[in-house]
Amino acid sequence: MKRAAVAGVDEAGLGPTLGPLVFGATLFRGEAGALADLYRALDGVVAREPTAAPRRLPIDDSKRLFGGRRSFAPLELTALSTLRPREAGATRLEDLLDERSEGPGGPGLPPWYRTDGGGRELPREVDAALVQEWRERWPAELAARGLDHVATLVRPVLEGELNGCFERGLNKAQAELTRLAPILRRLAALAPDGDLSITVDRLGGRRYYADFLRTVFPLRPIAPIEESEARSSYAVREGGRTIELAFEVEGDGRHLHVALASVCAKYLRELFLRRLNVHFEARKPGLAPTAGYPQDAARWLADAADVLSDAERSALVRRR
Repeated sequence: MKRAAVAGVDEAGLGPTLGPLVFGATLFRGEAGALADLYRALDGVVAREPTAAPRRLPIDDSKRLFGGRRSFAPLELTALSTLRPREAGATRLEDLLDERSEGPGGPGLPPWYRTDGGGRELPREVDAALVQEWRERWPAELAARGLDHVATLVRPVLEGELNGCFERGLNKAQAELTRLAPILRRLAALAPDGDLSITVDRLGGRRYYADFLRTVFPLRPIAPIEESEARSSYAVREGGRTIELAFEVEGDGRHLHVALASVCAKYLRELFLRRLNVHFEARKPGLAPTAGYPQDAARWLADAADVLSDAERSALVRRR
């Protein structure tokens, strides 16, 4: 049987005024036929709607799993059950950060994203025993279908890093691509043998990525396959294999590996925002929390004005 690998990439938080931008990335290996449709291959194990199948792992576009719900339990169960496979389950936000990726470690976090470091932080809304059950069941279910979950990575881009990009003259789309590039290289390095297909959930109107990909994979032949309003795809020749990269509109709603990246990115962003809200509510009891989106962020900044220093406000607020 021909074996290959598929990877999915998505982000959470490109549009808000407060809080980090977070990338999620997943990588699966296995028989090519099973990888072609992971939702079909994992039928009976995963569900798009958590309340419809409570004994299945909820995996869908994070906006569908989280939007309009009072709880982020579906995000948390899926993220904590699948992040950092082959390693111990996370008990704190810092455990989720990939030390080998470019990005902040615990000591580099600004004060509003730090805690005193005591006690267990995670999980917050689901039972720890259920998370552990899924951390054991998930790889077993995949193995029974000839699949292997190689990696799920999350990479936060904090406000200071984003603002640094803007100060260098980059717009949001350019800043996003500069942070996406090392993630794509990392996925390629994690699956060095055999063909690899990477799908990136596409935002905005950009249709042409060949020049960008030449900076990601220099000196490799790159050929456009499709450049349409819905999907832009390219073939990169690397040695004896092909890396196909696709930038697909609403890819997180079609492909399980992209949806899982979406879930993990959104979950980490929510954890950062919860720390931010706890930090400043300790200064001003009763301060209503913010999700960081522009209108609500403006409200929060006005409400918190009397407990925010000018330096903190400058560091917290994204320039674009």
